[in-house]
Amino acid sequence: MFSSTAPDFLTPFDPGFKEARAKLESAYDKYRAELELSVNRVAYAASADTSRVEVGGASEGRVIAVAARHDKMHLDKKANQVDDEDEDEDEDEEPRVVRPPRPAKAAKSSRKLKSAHIVKKPPRPQEDEDESADESDHSDEEAREAEEAREAAQRDSVSEPKVGTTESDRSAKIKALKVLEQDLPYGAYLHRSNPAYKRSIFIGNLLYRLKTPMAVMMPRKPEDIVLIVNCARQHGFPISIKNGGHSYAGYCLNHNGIVVDLTLMDRVEINHESTEVTIQAGCLWRTVYAKLVKKDKANMIVGGQCPYVGVSGFTLGGGLSPFSRSYGLGSDNVTEMTIVTAGGEIVTVSDNETDADKRDLFWALRGGGGGNFGVLVEFKSKVHQLYDKDGQVCYMKYPEALTVDAIWRYDKEQFVGQMTIVYNGGMGACQKAIQPLLDYQPAKNDVKAMQWDEWVRIEEGFDSKSKVYHHHASFIFGEGAITPEVTGKIMDIMKKSHDLLRGKGKSHILWDHIGGATSRRKPTDTPFYWRNGVYASNIKLQWTESQITQKVFEFMKECKERLLPHALEGKAAYLNYIDNTVENWQDAYYGSNYDRLQKVKARWDPNNVFRFAQGITPKGGVQYPTAPDTLPPSHSEPKGAVDQWTRFSVKSDAIENLEDADEEELYDATKAERQRMLDEDSDSGLSGL
Repeated sequence: MFSSTAPDFLTPFDPGFKEARAKLESAYDKYRAELELSVNRVAYAASADTSRVEVGGASEGRVIAVAARHDKMHLDKKANQVDDEDEDEDEDEEPRVVRPPRPAKAAKSSRKLKSAHIVKKPPRPQEDEDESADESDHSDEEAREAEEAREAAQRDSVSEPKVGTTESDRSAKIKALKVLEQDLPYGAYLHRSNPAYKRSIFIGNLLYRLKTPMAVMMPRKPEDIVLIVNCARQHGFPISIKNGGHSYAGYCLNHNGIVVDLTLMDRVEINHESTEVTIQAGCLWRTVYAKLVKKDKANMIVGGQCPYVGVSGFTLGGGLSPFSRSYGLGSDNVTEMTIVTAGGEIVTVSDNETDADKRDLFWALRGGGGGNFGVLVEFKSKVHQLYDKDGQVCYMKYPEALTVDAIWRYDKEQFVGQMTIVYNGGMGACQKAIQPLLDYQPAKNDVKAMQWDEWVRIEEGFDSKSKVYHHHASFIFGEGAITPEVTGKIMDIMKKSHDLLRGKGKSHILWDHIGGATSRRKPTDTPFYWRNGVYASNIKLQWTESQITQKVFEFMKECKERLLPHALEGKAAYLNYIDNTVENWQDAYYGSNYDRLQKVKARWDPNNVFRFAQGITPKGGVQYPTAPDTLPPSHSEPKGAVDQWTRFSVKSDAIENLEDADEEELYDATKAERQRMLDEDSDSGLSGL
């Protein structure tokens, strides 16, 4: 018996799919609007009744403004009183408020920085005049301190990260963050008390929900990212990049560091010929697909099957898609990438590089993983024309063991299998291609034609209402690996997982069919080494009670011990299904390419500014940092993952009565746990920032 219903995923066939998708789209649009409002409101208040002042910078073609220092509390108060009557405001101009101009030069860039309009702050109200003299003296002193800090930072621009916890280190970090907040556009720096901060650090997995960054930055342009990266490098802050927030191990967040939330950088532009699309790094795939289909239904790009996955992590990690057999991995289709490097440079690399270092960087970015070599700003990718001019593909779920994007799971007490087939072409050709499968007389055949962007599925555990724990393990199998022996093992694993989670969660194994165009490249052409893989499989366990977490991790270890011998070279795993319990993850994800990745890292990030537990380390350079807020205590052993969830996991009883809570309410419900953890930190002197 087979079922067409998969509660772990919702597909266009499932009851309630349209309603669920509409709710998610509405929730995401509201989330993004609230974040943008938080960023805009103070900047708008600052721009009211002020004038622009153009000074200097003719050789660089920039417009700069002189800004008077203004009390931030008053500015916040003024923001709350601002009307919505801003129709006449030029939407292309982004008001920006900075401290008075300083002699320090901007960091050199490999491309020209775009011009920017910067708006001076409004004058202090009349009732504050009596305080102006004292504040002026204080302002001059702060300005001098800021200049000295910047000059010192420039002299030490490539210094090793400072991760000490002495009083002098803390004082320097506090000052650095205050300077950074002044330099960024108002509202781009989110404090822990800001509601937008609470929404930004929300991730669906309760295992890592208590990670609490010191601050979240929401840049609008590459120059903002340069300021953030320079601050992190010069003062030793851990820095993480968040796009869609789907990192299975929670690596889009850190604890007591800086998180760069790219949400507001979501522009998509397709060229006139519909052959190439430029995508900013903060986009979700739903935004990209909508842009492509709006211009031409046959336009398609190799992207994520879940529409709420971020474009950055997907592409940097390789990018498997139902269309990879036709067009290769997502990273195979990238023609150009722009990043902000650890040195604070804006660097663009492409597929026709002549410079050896840039050529190596372009190679590393196409499958080397996110958060390793810099902050992705935007990238260009090929646009393909589907074989069907109306943009239709044929889609079916088929309950057979011969798996093509299949899912095996339990539906209540019944073990079921479903197959998803995506055929790049019309219905007639599809029926002919799948006839050998139809000869098996499936219990249900629901193949039908649909627009290519409708094959998306919505995965549980990442939405704004998520109150589950989940962990994943992946394997890449080669041709002929799925033998009766392996099938028997997997069925036994599924039965045991069902018994373990009975009434407290659910499990599945997902099969992604690769090969085809993916296998036409050599293993060393990009960091994705496993080019002869045919199936990329992902075992997912999802549970609701924190008391069984230890048993789940022990069970997943047993799964890997049983299945890894059948994977390519006895170790192959897929980077985008990242698992922080993988032993020798360097070989498991990258094969023999890891050595070259380390050399590229040594050239572009020799001091390991971009670092996390499974991050690439520079060859012969700084290895793992010693700061407790960037690594689990035992980063080299599988139990390091257990250390992470022990520290950052939410206790299930803390949220058990919050059925319809949003991100902010869930954050507030864990406030006591967060504060206890912050109080225990060796770096707790910074916890109040």
